[in-house]
Amino acid sequence: MLPWNLFAHGELFHTDGSLSWMLVAGVPFALYAAAHDRSARRLTSLLAAYTIFWFFTAQILRYLIPVVPLYCAVAAAGAGLFLRRFVSERILPAGSAILTMALWLPPLTIALRFAGTTGLPPSTPEERDRFLEKHLPSYGAVRFLNERAGDAYTLYSYHDPQMAYFTHGEFRGDFFGPWRYSRLEGALNAGEGALLDSLHEMGANYLLVRDDSAASGPMEEWLTRRFVVPYYCSPSVALFRVSIAPLRASYTPDLIFGDDTAVLESFTHTGMQLDVTEGRMYLCTCTGSAHPEFANAVLQLTWCDERGTHIRTDEASGVFLAKTTVLSLMCTSPPHASAALVALAPLGGSAPAITQVSVREVRFLPDHP
Repeated sequence: MLPWNLFAHGELFHTDGSLSWMLVAGVPFALYAAAHDRSARRLTSLLAAYTIFWFFTAQILRYLIPVVPLYCAVAAAGAGLFLRRFVSERILPAGSAILTMALWLPPLTIALRFAGTTGLPPSTPEERDRFLEKHLPSYGAVRFLNERAGDAYTLYSYHDPQMAYFTHGEFRGDFFGPWRYSRLEGALNAGEGALLDSLHEMGANYLLVRDDSAASGPMEEWLTRRFVVPYYCSPSVALFRVSIAPLRASYTPDLIFGDDTAVLESFTHTGMQLDVTEGRMYLCTCTGSAHPEFANAVLQLTWCDERGTHIRTDEASGVFLAKTTVLSLMCTSPPHASAALVALAPLGGSAPAITQVSVREVRFLPDHP
């Protein structure tokens, strides 16, 4: 079933795609080359040996990248042998040109379709950053770390190996090997001491955790830790800094006045605006209750630059109950942010009754005795 699954069920091999069906057209030519050319047989033997090794070790589709070019080389050699033997030399050049153009049509169609849904590839550093932040949630955290630490750091990325391409410092974290995720999984669910010891053992001074379920807001223990503290936050990504000295969370006074009755009544419709500084961490909390049973809502922080241009919107969804409920959102302001609009968007028919809104900047300072 392996050949069929590789082309028809790529999801079995930890990927969103699969091998191109165009590769199937080369199978007869690859077999022809293996039967008539000694060099092709050697390449075919190497290809088969690697595929068998891959089958019995780690069946991840991208690990077949080394052998796909070998297969294409064998298929191309077989096609050349076949055509030179059975096709007249008069029509061979024209036929090869037509076949080449035909083979270009499927990838060209895919490229145009991709450009229609995601836009053209970025051509400037600013466009590149916006594109990557849109498609890779963790990129903003790694970019933030690169700008402040350069290459003098070691990052352990938990279940986000793609960040290895963008990390300027040392990168650790993968499914296999000495930095495998299993070494950290138990510590993540244990106390801060176990997490600190595990990170020290792997030489990491920063920890990146991507968790899309974190949209419910910051975990309270993040703000009470003393050695593994948040350094960058977004609704689905948390970057932690490992400190050698104890730290404590420090909060600025409220940046908005959010307990006035008239202001709170319009909060769910127009929101509240405040001035912010780029690269700072902010904790937004919204306190309220639902009548009679519950109300679903989304807490939003919309970041804008000095011209009022929208940069991005961070959200945290939650449920307000009949008793007093607190919905929290902790995130780091993006580059060029100078203002933010905090608002609550009800989901469904009933809106919660809000009693207090607070936005404070969070910093982690040395905890001196």
